[in-house]
Amino acid sequence: MVADRMIEYGFLWSLFWSPWGPVPRYFGWLVALVGFAIKIVRKEPIPPVFEKTVSYVCIGLLLWGGVGTWIAKHDLNAWGRGFSMLVEFLFACWLAAYVLKKEKNITRWVRIWYATIMLTLAYSFYEILQSPLGEGLFSNINSLGIYICIIFPFALLYPGSNNFAKMMPIKRVGYVLVALLVFLSLVMSFTTAAWGSCSIALLLLLYFDRRVRKVTGLFFLTFILIASAGYISGNSTFHQVSNRFLREIKQITSFNDMSMLTTKRSDIWKVSYYMIKEKPLSGWGWGKFHEEFDAIRRKYVPQNRIKIADAHNMYFNLAIYGGIPTLLGVLFLFLTALKNMFYRFRQSGDKWCWLFLVCWVTIILILIYSIAGDVFSFRYKAAVLFWSVLGFGLQRRDRIFRA
Repeated sequence: MVADRMIEYGFLWSLFWSPWGPVPRYFGWLVALVGFAIKIVRKEPIPPVFEKTVSYVCIGLLLWGGVGTWIAKHDLNAWGRGFSMLVEFLFACWLAAYVLKKEKNITRWVRIWYATIMLTLAYSFYEILQSPLGEGLFSNINSLGIYICIIFPFALLYPGSNNFAKMMPIKRVGYVLVALLVFLSLVMSFTTAAWGSCSIALLLLLYFDRRVRKVTGLFFLTFILIASAGYISGNSTFHQVSNRFLREIKQITSFNDMSMLTTKRSDIWKVSYYMIKEKPLSGWGWGKFHEEFDAIRRKYVPQNRIKIADAHNMYFNLAIYGGIPTLLGVLFLFLTALKNMFYRFRQSGDKWCWLFLVCWVTIILILIYSIAGDVFSFRYKAAVLFWSVLGFGLQRRDRIFRA
């Protein structure tokens, strides 16, 4: 009992503090590992949490990525820093599947989601007010955008659930305010990929539940009021935000200029394509690949002067890290989680069906966002939040809600 409490505490701690950097997450994982060590010493069983096929794919990814990265890097430090990304991803999924086996654990998991969203966005807005057009806790606008993508469906979890009407009025107001804060943060991210993927996620949620329409309508009303107040007051910060907004709209509508439409990502993808073509099976090893990228750029598209640390596309990144086999393996995990979540949404009772739908939509959202971004590159911040959703989706069906 003590060991399982330590494991759950470490898991929840790692999620709550994830936007603040990797150190708090590692501390939480350390607590969880101590809990597992206690279970092993006491000879308590640790039952499998994945189906056999999923387990085999995870083991295959580890072996393929570990060997391939060592061959590509030939450096223990580079191997450790790069390969650890894959290890963290799979461990986070496995840990979530292990912890979220009981209904009470899932309840606390959802509460932690809301708690970390409120703290992170409150601090970020405080920082943004100090420095207009800033990003709060995040290093740049793209990082804020992917964070919003991860939390966006969860912000509508309670307002869209069947139990919302039964809650106390103060709770209902609080959950709606959180949703509005996330909507406003999405606008302030000024990230086209986040706008597009969250819009599709919202359409899916609206299709399955009309209650979301009220929150969406309230957001547009709030947005119009804030914009009108800013315009009338002539506030300088409002004009900065307005200009940034118009610039983003201009980018979205620049269909005749692919480089501008994708904020030069199309130039990056050209080089990424040649990198995959050079090593389609083995890949270039997990971790940063700016030196290899620059060498391939000079070889195939020397007129392209762009310099980056990753491909700004999860699919390209995975194929570059570990070849096409790694890309297919990770996609298998995503699609399996999608199938399981939708199955549980259709089969579950009223209390939890909306949670399963929210998790299903979150995975779809990230798959769409990944065309122009990569959740793996967000490992130092809040990627573990999404990995917990993925692990929940990969959980064995006979493991869920066990007493």
